Amino acid sequence: ASAHTEASGVTPVPSAEAPVRRSAPRRLLAHLADGGREVKSLFHGDDEIRPFVRAHKGQFWLGTAVLVANAVVGVFMAQMMGHFTDLAVAGHTVTGAGAAMILATTAVLSLKVGEIALNWSNLYLKRVTSVIVADIRTHMARKLSSLSMSYYNENSAQGVAPRVVDDVNQLITRNWNIPIQMPYVLVRGALSLVMLAALDWRIALVVAPAAYAFSRISSYFGKKLQAISEARQREKADVTAQLGELLSMIEVHKVFGSEAAAAGRLEKSIQRLSEIARVEFEVNAKNGLAVSTAGFFLVELLFFGGSWALFMLGWPSIGTIAAMQAYMGGVMFAISTIASNRTASREAKGATQWVLNLFKLQADIVDAPNAVDPGLIRGEIEFKDVHFGYSTDEFKDVHFGYSTDNPVLKGVSFKTLPGQTVAFVGGTGSGKSTILRLLTRLYDPSSGSVSIDGRDVKSLKLAALKKHLAIVPQDSALFGGTIRENLLAVEPEAGEAALEAALKSANANFVFDPAAFPLGLDTPVGDHGSVLSGGQRQRVAIARAMLRDPDLLILDEATSALDNESELAVQDALKKLMKHRTTFVVAHRLTTIQGADMIHVLDHGVIVESGTHAELMAKQGKYYRLWTAKDAPR
Repeated sequence: ASAHTEASGVTPVPSAEAPVRRSAPRRLLAHLADGGREVKSLFHGDDEIRPFVRAHKGQFWLGTAVLVANAVVGVFMAQMMGHFTDLAVAGHTVTGAGAAMILATTAVLSLKVGEIALNWSNLYLKRVTSVIVADIRTHMARKLSSLSMSYYNENSAQGVAPRVVDDVNQLITRNWNIPIQMPYVLVRGALSLVMLAALDWRIALVVAPAAYAFSRISSYFGKKLQAISEARQREKADVTAQLGELLSMIEVHKVFGSEAAAAGRLEKSIQRLSEIARVEFEVNAKNGLAVSTAGFFLVELLFFGGSWALFMLGWPSIGTIAAMQAYMGGVMFAISTIASNRTASREAKGATQWVLNLFKLQADIVDAPNAVDPGLIRGEIEFKDVHFGYSTDEFKDVHFGYSTDNPVLKGVSFKTLPGQTVAFVGGTGSGKSTILRLLTRLYDPSSGSVSIDGRDVKSLKLAALKKHLAIVPQDSALFGGTIRENLLAVEPEAGEAALEAALKSANANFVFDPAAFPLGLDTPVGDHGSVLSGGQRQRVAIARAMLRDPDLLILDEATSALDNESELAVQDALKKLMKHRTTFVVAHRLTTIQGADMIHVLDHGVIVESGTHAELMAKQGKYYRLWTAKDAPR
């Protein structure tokens, strides 16, 4: 299955293969080999995440060393306590009591030192963990922002966003928490087993069936929990996306009285998520029950029964039995922790895999190897036999593509001279906005070419090209933050005078009204600019474009949603902005583009007419019919 398919939350269908029957010894060896490989993987996590951990390898090994030292102290303590117990039972002399006191004091001090070191290590490692989490989330955010629009055609932004937070927590469990714990677990278990075998090898044999049983249990439940985890992450992302959509569209829902229906759809998703959580709880409970039951029969009964039987026969001493019990506890701690870590690692793999697949994704809109800086742009634009269609199918690999089965543009060709204003009109889905997206290289044509000043846009450096572009969209949703931050988002180095000049040129003088905007440029605009009216948002967006001082200007139905008064102010601001600039306009209100140097009329992805307003009206073709229709937008 492709990395993109898994990153999109789609479970690949496994291929059907006939099961291979093997003998019991071979199955046992195969299981032990698989278990060994899986335990080995617990030490280093995923290859793609290792660079983030390696950046903190000094802290990793320091924390690991403290934990391992604590394990050694723990084993030493068991030996000390065994001697102390024997002395306490037999020692009634001053010498015996003094020796017991020395041993007891040493034991207590060792315990305290180990406890302090362990607490310090936990605090230290938590701080490092927070840094690694921030590094990974930052990398994810950069990766998401670098992906082309093709990715977001297939993945809801509201569904992707929560995974940047939630999935990283699972990833850290698998790639930091477990690997840093494993040396401590292994050292404690191995030393305890060696000490136990040194006291009585027969008792140490109890470990073998226990280890095998715990391994099978963790393998069985780990596979179940991994599948459940993947389903939970997908459903959780869906719930978050639906909730975000409900809240962002709450005003529309309330007007139509559809909030109950929307909440009902969300409730169904929440119930599915709740059902997954219930199943996950049951599987975890069964896993815990299986581990405790196996531990009781394989360890407690065999070990305690065997050791006390030996004691009744005259060997070993009470102190030795106490030490053996402590060693067996260390061995079983290691076995059970490895088993639980295997389960936790598998459970985290679902979320982790989504992140790893995201890291593998590559944008399809990238700089060509020999891309150049466009330098000064005059503004001559040419489309040559451009074909394009948006993909509606799941992508087959980690790269994106476009569909030729459902073309949006079919052989579009035109040429725009520097400084001209060119308008595109046509019905919904005719391809108007797609032309703008190809010019700005949000997408590349399926075939044909788009050129600026005679150079294919694919030959120009993307970042440099964007500095020559500015857009004023139909719904000028502003960035979160203040008016100042919205302006500085496109020109971070702009000074106070430049900001004020841009706002005044855009007829956004309302910003300087101390009664309405006491904070001026530092006024928070709210979510997507919700604090401002539609006309105010549009004028701030125009000021943002003016601050960029672009060579190529794009107006995507920039006045279609405004009232008459706001439209007049915005139109005046746009005239200033369009002056001496090549401007592409997508128009819904035909009256707004009468003065365009060229108007292209699109119908189902084909330019059917081109000319000035007067020329097109004289032809009495498609444009004339749009203009004279009684319901034509004015």
